[in-house]
Order: sequence, then C-alpha cells, then structure tokens
Amino acid sequence: EGLKTGEEYTLRETVAPEGYTVASDTTFTIDENGNVTSSGSTTSDEEGDTVLLVEDAKTSVKVSKVDIADGEEVEGATIQILDKDGNVVDEWTSTKEVHEIEGLKTGEEYTLRETVAPEGYTVASDTTFTIDETGKVTSTGTVTEDGTLLVEDAKTIVRILKTDEKSNPLEGAELQVKDSVGKIIEEWTSTTDAHIIEGLRTGEQYTLHEEKAPEHYEAKAEDTTFTIDEKGKVNSSGSINEDGILLVDNTLASYKVTFVDEDGTVLKAATEYDYGTKADDIEKPADPTKEATAQYTYTFAGWSPEIADVTEDVTYTATYSSTVNEYTITFKNYDGTILQTGKVPYGETPVYTGPKPVHPDDEGHTYPFGGWTPAVSPVTGDATYTAVFTVVPNQYTVTWIIDGREEQETYEYGSYPWHATPSKPSDEFFFYTFKGWTPRIAKVTGDATYKAVFEANMLPISPFNPGSSYKPTTTPPTEQTPPVVVKPALPFTDVMPGSPFYDDIKYVYENDIMIGMSDTIFGENLPLTRGMIVTILHRVEGRPDVNYTGVFTDVPDKQWYTDGVEWAASHGIVLGYGNGKFGPDDNVTREQLAAILFRYANWKGYDTSIGEDTNILSYYDAFTWGDWAVSALQWACGTGVFEDDPSGWIRPTDPATRGEVAHAIHVFMVDVKK
Repeated sequence: EGLKTGEEYTLRETVAPEGYTVASDTTFTIDENGNVTSSGSTTSDEEGDTVLLVEDAKTSVKVSKVDIADGEEVEGATIQILDKDGNVVDEWTSTKEVHEIEGLKTGEEYTLRETVAPEGYTVASDTTFTIDETGKVTSTGTVTEDGTLLVEDAKTIVRILKTDEKSNPLEGAELQVKDSVGKIIEEWTSTTDAHIIEGLRTGEQYTLHEEKAPEHYEAKAEDTTFTIDEKGKVNSSGSINEDGILLVDNTLASYKVTFVDEDGTVLKAATEYDYGTKADDIEKPADPTKEATAQYTYTFAGWSPEIADVTEDVTYTATYSSTVNEYTITFKNYDGTILQTGKVPYGETPVYTGPKPVHPDDEGHTYPFGGWTPAVSPVTGDATYTAVFTVVPNQYTVTWIIDGREEQETYEYGSYPWHATPSKPSDEFFFYTFKGWTPRIAKVTGDATYKAVFEANMLPISPFNPGSSYKPTTTPPTEQTPPVVVKPALPFTDVMPGSPFYDDIKYVYENDIMIGMSDTIFGENLPLTRGMIVTILHRVEGRPDVNYTGVFTDVPDKQWYTDGVEWAASHGIVLGYGNGKFGPDDNVTREQLAAILFRYANWKGYDTSIGEDTNILSYYDAFTWGDWAVSALQWACGTGVFEDDPSGWIRPTDPATRGEVAHAIHVFMVDVKK
C-alpha cells in the first residue's frame, strides 16, 4: 500500500525457490485511479484488483547418450545423476530421445554417472555439472550448443591375428567369433593384418573359432574364449600379445550340438558330432513344455534354427506358439450392483458401455460420477471396478440478525457457522450485553437465521434505577459512569456459549490442559499441530522429566515441544512417519489424533475394547483412512472421543481443530479414564 501514482517500479526476484531459475525483472506503474499497468503477467483477485505475477521456470537439464565416434544417440545405457552427498537424484535407461530433468538446485554440483553401458560400448567416465541462477549449465564434460550434456561412449574393440608358431601372420584361415550360445557374431578370412571387431558386449563370453586352417596346415586352432570388461580391456583363455591383439593358435576342429529351452535352460548338454553328421542322427531331447503366464498359454512348436546336418557348433532353442488368455472384468456401482461383466483379452483396456452410474443425492450433498476405483487399466487378470462419486456439499445461506440489521453468509452443509461477538450501542438509560444467539448455533443442514440476543442493563444514572440521582433534562448527559461488566466464565472472545465445544473448551482451560492462542483467542476452528497434542498429553501427566535422545531427526533439543515428543515416543504413544521424522509442525489429522489417544489409553491400562464392534463403514468417506488407523477410529467413535457427526462424515485425513481436540480430551478424561 501507499506506492506513488505515475512512478515506475521494478519487481525483482533476487532468490528463486529450490529447483527454479530467477524470474526476469518486470516494471509496473499505478495511475491516479489505482489501475496497475505491468510489463509482466497479471491476474485479478475476487474483488477485481490487479495481482502482479512473478513467474518462475523450473531448472532444466537435458542429457543425451551418444556414440563418441559419430554423435548418434545410443539406447540401453543406465545413467544416474548424484547430488553432492552421493544420493541418486535421477536414474534412467537411455533411449533415442534426449532425457530431461527438471527442478535441480541451482549452485549445487551434480555428478553425471554411467553405471551400465549399452551393449557393445564401454562405460563413460564421470563428469560433473552445475546450474546457475539463470538456468545455464556448466559441465566438466561435453555440452552442446543448445546446452545438452553428452554422455559419450566408445564402442568396444577387439583385434585378432592369425599367426604361426613363430608369431608370423598367416593368411587364408577362416575364423569366427561366437557368442555365449554359439551364435556366430562375425567371420572372416585372415590376412597379414589384425582383424578388428567393434561393438561386442562387455561381460559376455565369446568364442574365437577357426573354421578352416590355412593352406598346408592340417589341424585347426583350438577354440579360445575371451571377454571384454566395462573399460574395454580384453581377457582371453588364449594368447594376447603386448599390443592387446588376440592370437589364434592351431588345434583340431570340434563341433558341439546343444539343446536349450527358450530361457536358456539346458535341455540336452552339448554333444560332439563329426562334421557332416546327418540331422536325423542327432539325438534330440523330449519335447519341452513352458508354463503358462498371465498373458499366454504356450504349446511347443519346434526348434530354432531348424535341425540340420552338423557343420559347426550349434545351439538349438525350443520355440513355442502362444494363445492370449482372457479374463472376467466386472463393473459395479457403489452399492455392489453389477453394471457390466464380460471377458476381455489380456493387455486390452476394458471399456465400460453400460448405463452411467448414479448415486442418489441426500439433503446435504450431491454425488456426480467421478470414475472408477481402481483406475481402469490394461487387463492382467480378473478385475472388478467400482464406481466412485465426487462428494459435493450443498451450499446454504446463514442470516445473522443483529439489532435489526441483517448479514448473510454462505456455508457448506455440515459446517458450523461462526460470527464475531456482536455489540449493541448504549442509549441514555441502558447498556447492552450480548448473551448469545437464538436459536442455538448448529451444524448447517439448510438455510438458517440466527438472532443476536442482548440483555439490557440499567446505567447508574437512569430513571429506572431506584438509587439514581437522575434528573430529566432536554440534553443527555455528556459523560456517564462506565458500566460494571461481569467477567465471563471464559476469557476467550471467540468462544460463544452456543459453540458445540463450549463445555469442552471450558473443561480443558479450567483444568490447565489447554490454553488459548492468546489471552482472548482460543481458536476453536484452527488446526492443532502434532507437537501440540503430545505437549498437551505430557501436561496431563504432570510434565514428567525426560532425557533428550534425538529419537526423531526433526525434533531438536530445547524446543517447546521437545519434552512432549520424547516422552510420548518413549512410551510408544507416537511412532513418527517411519523415516526418522516426526513432523512436529505438521497439523495432526483426525485419524492421527485417534491413534495417539488410543495408544495413550493402552499405555495407561484403560479398557480399549469399547468400539471393537463399532461400525465405521457407514460413513460417506469410509476407506479414506489408513489401515493402521482402523482400530483407533472404531475406539474413538465408540467411546465418544470423536463427536457424533450427523452429516455422516468421519473426515479421517482432515486436520483436527482445537475445538475437536478439546472435546476428545474432555471425553477421554471424564469417560475413558473411568
């Protein structure tokens, strides 16, 4: 407020939220009519006033996995981004598309790490990068012109040379490299130069096989195996010279035939056969079977490749034909009525074609159809989908009549109307004291009218006061003796006798269990934090001494709530969120309140069997609670710790208000404690 009209002001963001870049400066002016003109974005509030917007964009980092030789995108790499503490912030498998990460912190150094290289490539070295406040990315690695970070891999390289016993190169040998199941990866005829193979998979065992010896050599070289580690180093069961070149020695040829199942399970171990053995003479295993899955039923179809005469090592793999399974899909209404049922093939998404589900409205709510639970998804088995409905509370008008003046407000069904304490001006003879509302304020179930009731009190100078020295005059007295006001039972101006929690608040206040938000404000409709509820229970127990253990990482020593949290945790009354945190400043929800008081009652040795048979499934918001809270909610409803709600809602995940907590403590101390 109070900015000068006609002067240009600059709206500047100096520090952006974590994960965002700093917004650009904008300017604005205010004309003599109060209209705001800005170079940036604006909107309007409910009163039509202009609201200036400061618009931030999330930080964005793009990462591309490429071949170091040609710069083409490479699929299949597992890549991580780690923060300065070594925590994994993001992890993905590379595709042909650039990977984008949003919301990283500016000014923090991140590490870009490849943990698994694509097949045929070696693992790239780690690089680091940072993002400045404008979103610019700086890296120890390669960054493209458009700011994309590159993870650059080199293909694996294997060099193979055919030599004689004196390590002289030999020409004319027919050589092969086979993978772990005997499949030929590459074959060639040797020359005096080493043969180069690129892109073999790291960690897989390959076989180096001589199919035909060079001229004048009667025996073929013995098979050798080799592997390539993630750094590109070649290890072999054969010979490797000082330059890392695999050398092929001479050995006799051998041919093995192996039968494996589709998953690689050996059905018949490798058996040696002479070159040229006829296909009909190869001993085959019994026809295998394959267990059905949720998606398919399988039937043995034959061998791949087709069994042929023996000319090389070969592995025959079982093949199967498949039939897609079908499953029963049922759509039900909220009350269990079946709306549609039928068979749908695995993998297809069911489509509901029946009548639109309907939930009847009641006096407090309407129920438009909101979809299905669980969400409709591709078929993986028999499934039932139940219609869900959005609960829309009806809106009603509450009229307040104060000294003949009417005020109107709109409230949702089931809520409690509230009005600040009204006043009525004194006149010549009386001053007036507000006594409450008529009728008594109740939860909203329809349009309602409440009239303020005032009690007339005679002023000390009044013709109606027998001891008054009043003398009629044509002009009212200029000064009056201030009236003597009787102090109310409660000091809180926001707690009216008509409040449903008046007696509860009076109890906890008079018994030093709860105090106000200030000397005059209790805040019965305000939420209560988790730190406050354990502090209240600690106060009920007489504030016993506790030793600080640091049981929760977010509860430091010497805070106003520390003793309450430590005491409650030591007796199993609170358990925290399960991640080492308690959340002392989080609002306590109604289901959390029930659980805490339930555990407190058990610790005190009170009878908590009351409520075991309480039916809480009739509430409109049944099943919105956590499974861990069911017993506690049954107990709270059965004992009256939770107030009876005629609207039919238990609101387990809503914050508990201070008035509701006062009610729960009041009932606990008077009824549960018996």
